[in-house]
Amino acid sequence: MTSMGNITAAIYIRKSGECVKEFRA
Repeated sequence: MTSMGNITAAIYIRKSGECVKEFRA
């Protein structure tokens, strides 16, 4: 469960970062 949580968190953070980049640009 910890591994799955880590993967989900990583994907969520990555998506957030992409959204921020697009929003800034």
